[in-house]
Amino acid sequence: MKIELKPLTKVWLFLSSYIPLWVLLLIATFDGFESFTTQFLLALIVLSFLSLYFFLNWAKNRVKVYTRDGEKRICSKILLIIEYEDMSNSYLGYLVTYVLSLFAFVPERTTARSISMFLFIMISIFLLYDKAGLIYTNPMLGLWGYKIFKVKDKKSGKWVILITKNESLPLFESNKDRGLCASHLWGNVYLEVGKYGGKRQ
Repeated sequence: MKIELKPLTKVWLFLSSYIPLWVLLLIATFDGFESFTTQFLLALIVLSFLSLYFFLNWAKNRVKVYTRDGEKRICSKILLIIEYEDMSNSYLGYLVTYVLSLFAFVPERTTARSISMFLFIMISIFLLYDKAGLIYTNPMLGLWGYKIFKVKDKKSGKWVILITKNESLPLFESNKDRGLCASHLWGNVYLEVGKYGGKRQ
């Protein structure tokens, strides 16, 4: 069964990806805590951090199950990797959207019109990233130590996206190789949770 992200989870992941931008804009436009712009950006920063927390909590709950022996990780797919490509540079794509958003939010003259333009750009970017299936390219995950790999699985012969904290991945070379335990998050996106059959510490 194909798993898709719920709209609210997509918003969580998207909002949290812009935490660095919200901080930059707050520094550039800070005009006292009574300023509407300052209050607006502070609210965005708080909401974005909460979004990141909710997303990570959602992901963790999707990959664990409680048994009499304690907490174990769900291994919904054993990946026998025969080829992979590091996709972590996709995090840099958000830098372009940061620049676009900065242009819309002019520090010297923040008005209802500039805020409207800013929100329009953000919503458009969200819809484009969602349609392209790139919501997972969240730079905050990169700052948290997660890397993105495009991997080819020997069993299915298909390419999938793997989110992991590993710097490199083991290639399947013989039947002695155990493969990686991955949990299905949504679509073709998986989260690596350890060696085959292992528990996450």
